[in-house]
Amino acid sequence: MDKKAVLFSEMTPDQAWEAEFNAWYDEEHIPIRMKAPGFTGAQRYRRVDGPDYLAIYDMTTAGALATPEYQTIKGQPSERTSRMLRDVQGFTRYIGEEIDCVARARVRRLVCAGSHPYPAQMQRLVDGAALQDSRRVTGTMEPPGLALSGIDLRSGLA
Repeated sequence: MDKKAVLFSEMTPDQAWEAEFNAWYDEEHIPIRMKAPGFTGAQRYRRVDGPDYLAIYDMTTAGALATPEYQTIKGQPSERTSRMLRDVQGFTRYIGEEIDCVARARVRRLVCAGSHPYPAQMQRLVDGAALQDSRRVTGTMEPPGLALSGIDLRSGLA
């Protein structure tokens, strides 16, 4: 049986062009990969106490990296992608295969309390997209047992 896999990618942009890096990642880098067969999701994280970033791509199997579509993406990067990957520091990339899974919960809805005026962006957060916002949000997530409380979205995601 094929095993689910993840692709981990770590890198650190220069702080002088960190905003451009985030725009590139959110608008180009992740979306193009999500169109490739076998890629099922992506999450981005920013180190709480530093400028380091981690992206995790969920894949049906590690074979997603061998598809012709992905090989084209890797072999023919845009000029912007080439520049970003050339100029980041600490670029590390590795693949992991699932060995065990205790439980999987699918988040269906995010309910917020407070004054956050961007419900569409909050849904993007639930769907795994990156969200940059300095506002603090309090709320709960379904299924029961998952909760958000006073999360600073900018420090948690990038």
